[in-house]
Amino acid sequence: MTSHTNSPHLLHEVWGTVVTITIGSSVEPHSHQSPQFDPVLAACRDFMDRIDTIFSPFRPESLVTGYRSGAIRESELRSYHPDHALLIDVIHGCRTGKTMTNGAFDPWIVPGGFNPSGYVKGWACERMARMLKDANINNFCINAGGDVLTRGYSYRDVSTSNPWVIGIRHPHDRDALATTFSVTNGGIATSGTYERGFHIVSPHGGANSLPGSAANGACSASVVGPDAAVAEILSTALVVDGRKSPAWFAGFPQYSAFVVDPMPADSSHAPTAWRIPARF
Repeated sequence: MTSHTNSPHLLHEVWGTVVTITIGSSVEPHSHQSPQFDPVLAACRDFMDRIDTIFSPFRPESLVTGYRSGAIRESELRSYHPDHALLIDVIHGCRTGKTMTNGAFDPWIVPGGFNPSGYVKGWACERMARMLKDANINNFCINAGGDVLTRGYSYRDVSTSNPWVIGIRHPHDRDALATTFSVTNGGIATSGTYERGFHIVSPHGGANSLPGSAANGACSASVVGPDAAVAEILSTALVVDGRKSPAWFAGFPQYSAFVVDPMPADSSHAPTAWRIPARF
């Protein structure tokens, strides 16, 4: 946890990635006493560690490992148990996401059983955002390995209000940006191949693949909207369904998407990109 140029931040290695929380700079007249950043950033770090112990499918002792293996049944989860309550909430969110995307988002289809990794990062970022807001911190950006949540501004004074500008790396050129988004209050999630290759599983299969095989509806998909957890669901589902996605994406009018198609068979042609605009 360090502070420089009036922008305190936390950098924490967890969830198989690096999570950063950056506090925006603000110079505002008649502002209340500046909040103490270190306690709430430490609380966020501890929360991330707790989420890892509950939801990591790579920890043999985690609740998710027990649930996906059948050692713990959903009917045995108790809402009064703090950790159980979190898992119940995530299962409910994943089930809702599966329904609303016509099954394109399906954490139950992956090898080994239920894996909520395509939802938990955004969901946890939303919870940390509430922790920061409760500490009277109104301008911040949480970046969880490329999935981003923003509140307020990166810099603000009496004459300037700068939004957070988020760049999306191009899936075929690690040194290039595919697009950028300027966001003040919302979440951005990107799913795709990138370093991990085709790691998203398709529940539908395709013309030359079976259900449970690697998804190839899109090479990458970035979604922007008011909730980071929902954006993460939608970006994953877009990679599965590709250009079939607008049929169910219409149910999310506050969200927009930027999608890069798979690489064409003729590698001399660049893949096309397309957008789904928000409708609000």
